[in-house]
Amino acid sequence: MVIPSQFQMDERQGPGRHKNSGQPLFSPALLPAAVLFDWDNTLVDTWKTIFYAVNNTLLAFGLEPWTEDIARINIQHSGREAFPKLFGDKAREAQSFFYRLIEEDELQGLNPMPEAEALLKLLAGKGIPTGVVSNKSSSFLHKEVAHLQWKSYFGVLVGAGDAARDKPAADPILLALQNLNVPVSRKVWMIGDAPVDWDCAIAAGCQPIAIGSRFEYSFSEQIVYVENCGALKKIFAKM
Repeated sequence: MVIPSQFQMDERQGPGRHKNSGQPLFSPALLPAAVLFDWDNTLVDTWKTIFYAVNNTLLAFGLEPWTEDIARINIQHSGREAFPKLFGDKAREAQSFFYRLIEEDELQGLNPMPEAEALLKLLAGKGIPTGVVSNKSSSFLHKEVAHLQWKSYFGVLVGAGDAARDKPAADPILLALQNLNVPVSRKVWMIGDAPVDWDCAIAAGCQPIAIGSRFEYSFSEQIVYVENCGALKKIFAKM
């Protein structure tokens, strides 16, 4: 993997190894113009709730449930894109069923990722415009952010259905930046755990940053890997 010039790769990373085994190092001169985050399994851990709701919806509509490995690959797209492909003419009914299950355990199953709030506080202290770009239904996204009392950290929240198209299209990032009054550039970072996040960033002309271990990475040279919110916090603390 070729790291963009503003990042330094740890020398332990061997040929063909796509995960950066060290942390990218950032220069204070390269402070981002804005930072956009995915929501589920990037800033918050909602995996158990989503996995339960997906599999029970599949079963309710006569389909085979997914293993966790398959689910982690498949669960990326918004409902309006994923459900018609899975459920055909029953997509609307299945989506309503799914969201009823989510709502039953939504807030109880909402757990901030370790050091996520500390990271957000640090970004706020540095005056970096910050937002969320998620494929979660916009109403659920707003409710979860309010429940955690995190609204003050974000200048914009873009959920599924807010833009003309959802991730991986560029539209949600473009809408977020319009609301933040920040021009599109590679100085805007989109941080997320799934290919739809990185593809969205690339389509919009921003810097994709992959976080976590959900996927085995086969990166283009444009994508940078960080381990978790704690690693990002350490990076920003040095900037």
